[in-house]
Amino acid sequence: TSLECNNNQLIYLNMRNGATDQLIEFNATLNSLTCIETLDPDYATANWTYANGNIDEGVTFDFICGAEDQTHWYVATTGSDNSGSGTLESPLANIQTGIIVAADGDTVSVAAGTYVENINFRGRNIEVVGEDRETTIIDGNQAGSVVTFENGEDTTAVLSGFTIQNGYNPDPKGGGIVVWNSGPRLENLIITGNSCSNGGGMRIAGGNDCRLKNVIITGNTATAGGGGGIYCDGGSGGSLLTNVVISNNSAFYGGGILFRQNNMEPKILRNVTITGNTAASWAKGGGIFCELNADPILVNSILWNNSPEEIAFDESAQATITIYRSDIQGGLGNIDANENHTVIWGDGNVDIDPVFMDADSGDYHLSDLSPVISAATVEFTIDGVTYTAPTTDIEGNPRPNPAGTVPDMGAYENENGAGPYNGPVWYVDASSELPYANGSESAKFNKIQYGINAAAAGDTVSVAAGTYVENINFNGKNIAVIGEDRETTIIDGNQAGTVVTFENGEDSTAVLSGFTIQNGFYSILGGEDGG
Repeated sequence: TSLECNNNQLIYLNMRNGATDQLIEFNATLNSLTCIETLDPDYATANWTYANGNIDEGVTFDFICGAEDQTHWYVATTGSDNSGSGTLESPLANIQTGIIVAADGDTVSVAAGTYVENINFRGRNIEVVGEDRETTIIDGNQAGSVVTFENGEDTTAVLSGFTIQNGYNPDPKGGGIVVWNSGPRLENLIITGNSCSNGGGMRIAGGNDCRLKNVIITGNTATAGGGGGIYCDGGSGGSLLTNVVISNNSAFYGGGILFRQNNMEPKILRNVTITGNTAASWAKGGGIFCELNADPILVNSILWNNSPEEIAFDESAQATITIYRSDIQGGLGNIDANENHTVIWGDGNVDIDPVFMDADSGDYHLSDLSPVISAATVEFTIDGVTYTAPTTDIEGNPRPNPAGTVPDMGAYENENGAGPYNGPVWYVDASSELPYANGSESAKFNKIQYGINAAAAGDTVSVAAGTYVENINFNGKNIAVIGEDRETTIIDGNQAGTVVTFENGEDSTAVLSGFTIQNGFYSILGGEDGG
């Protein structure tokens, strides 16, 4: 292909038809041009030069000549790369075109629709923002990684508001997203249906920070290695995952996420839900797999129903995993570690069904009866570094919710919760089913003994009408335990022992009032005494 437009009075030339290296001959000399429009100004500037006889001296290339002050570019499926100006009224057609024409600090806004392309930020520290992650889709068409960061982009490079799908990379660089020696911010994304030998959903490698926030990574596959959801490989930077769901991904090792190594800063997972991921039956690490000297830190997170186990290590690895305030199915017993590995099992960890809304349908919101509501922490310090929980959840709901309560574990914050409560009145109601009960009027205990245990000298335990099948002990506390009405507020000992016990020096300020005490039984050496 050749283009000859020389020796005339030409003042405007639009070459935005995509022709670049197809041009064998190009001559636009001896005319009145000062700027030529092209889809790829960088390529044109490097290859079509005055020295090569392509253009007159002083001629420049731009996507739109005279648009140097434009900082906000628009893309829509109804747009045109050839005639569009990149404005809201005249959008471009392809996201990659918007990236090419943008400069550092610019924003590329993408309207809802499906864009079949594979985009590369090309070192641009820009924001590429989709209209809505449910309806704004980048489809890689199995032609490579869907999104690539590999030219040193930093945290001012942002990708937000997209579904990233149908990527495939034959190289082990991540099917959906590859982050290579770069540190972008990835926010409000769904990464699904992608595959690669390592890092089905995405791969993070190299020396810079990479931050994921409010991201769902589901249904991706590592076809020949590790990291079905994420493969996080080394570097000096500390990647941070906040409000992330990693679910139903598969790999040989690390169905959910594989951490390979770390040189300086740890990888932090805050309020992350990792569930339903699988590693090969002959391999390890359904949820998390650690190799070499990886040292991830989990806080306020949930690992549940991953197979064959929640967490595993490469046998020869010198890896460390630190876990605080998290729900790990099987507890320490479901972490496959040996003498080479270190598991720091911090405060507040539990092994209890998180009671998702509908895990079979991929709904990992916490039900109102979830025991991990108000089970997390607002602030935590590890090795002298203080971290805080996010102030919103994966959907932008406030965290903690309600205000003043304790935050929930996992990516989703339930609308219910309980905060610190110090009496002096402790409320009990047999009909209460709140697993996060703290004894306040809005989060009542369902056992009288719980109220006694929480109370201090001089406090009152106020018990609603109902039948309480338990055997209570004042445990030396000079408190008042008051039933609503002795006819309707019943403590039933269930023939399991004395119904009420005072045996630790309680004095006359210890009060029991307003109850029916029934069905107690006490035996000494075969006799009966004091039911």
